[in-house]
Amino acid sequence: EGEFLRGRAGAMLDISDGVLLDASRLARASHVDVVIDAARVPLRSGAALPRALSDGEDYELLFTAPPGLEASWPKHLTTIRRIGDVIAGSGAVRKANGEEFSNGKLGYEH
Repeated sequence: EGEFLRGRAGAMLDISDGVLLDASRLARASHVDVVIDAARVPLRSGAALPRALSDGEDYELLFTAPPGLEASWPKHLTTIRRIGDVIAGSGAVRKANGEEFSNGKLGYEH
């Protein structure tokens, strides 16, 4: 997946420290806001959204890409999910309703 995204992704990192924490790192480094649509976040059976957003997973990538990437995604690779958008901003991670993710644990802090 990473090899396919080389030259196609605008920014990319693994989410080993949690989606919210790593999305905030991406947002700050890129001087943008990341808007996460909770309805788009894939959940395993029995999983709760807050935990899914703050737990790390060493085998997942968070990346930005231009619209339409899904159409060219090779079928033999892991399925990708668009969970949000990147907008002009100052490095915040927001919910789709505009509220900032700021309360509670964002992810694993080393």
